[in-house]
Formats: sequence, C-alpha cells, structure tokens
Amino acid sequence: MIYFYALFALFLAVTGTGTVRAGLQVWRNQTPPGWVARPNPVFSEPVWHGVRRALVPMGAFQWFLSSMVLAVGIVITSDRAGTPTPGPMWANLLLWLAILGLLTSGWVAFSVVAFNRPQFLVPRHLRDQLGSWTAYRQRA
Repeated sequence: MIYFYALFALFLAVTGTGTVRAGLQVWRNQTPPGWVARPNPVFSEPVWHGVRRALVPMGAFQWFLSSMVLAVGIVITSDRAGTPTPGPMWANLLLWLAILGLLTSGWVAFSVVAFNRPQFLVPRHLRDQLGSWTAYRQRA
C-alpha cells in the first residue's frame, strides 16, 4: 500500500514541478506551454486569467499535497500482525507541516485568482488585471 502512496506522491510532485515551471515562464513574460496559453472551455475568461497568474502557488499546493500523501502513507502503517501503529515522529511532523502549507498555498492561490492580491505574488505585467471575482461583480 505504501507503494501506491509513493507513486501518487511522485505523480503530484511531477505535476507540481510542471506547474511551477509554467508559472515561472509566465513570470518572465515568456511564452508559456500550450496548456497554459490556450483558453480553457471549463473556466470563464477572467477565471482562466487568474489561474495563469496563480500557477506558482498552485504548484506549491501540489508539492504540499504530494508531501502530505507521502506522510500519510508512512504514518498510517501497520505491523506484520495487521495492527495499526503510529508512524515515526518525523513523518507526523511532515504531515502537519504539509497540512499547514496546503492550507496556506491554497488560500494564496485562491486570493490571486479571485482578487489579484497580494500584488507581490502576481507577475508584474499582470498586476493591472482585475481579479476574477471583481470582474464578475463588474459584469453583473
């Protein structure tokens, strides 16, 4: 079972790395990968612009989620008899740090998408855009 957790954590870490790399290309005002550049039919245009602005916090969210999955896989173990045992202290600490980082990066990503705030976490050339929530309120 731990192998499943480890493979899933690896998948999340790889996708998080790809998301951060795309976000850094947006920060440098370079051409981002195709999946970021083309419009997404699932989201409205203001929300998709917000997602492009928040790629770096979203990648951090995926990294924290990856470390949380790995820590859960280590903490929720059982001995040979099948009785659950608490994991090592470092795995419990990693789990709590991952939960804290997950909450923080999730709220930061939401704030960048919805309100375009805090400004220092938004690429310079995108700071004058409206957040998706503000654009929705102005449209209505």
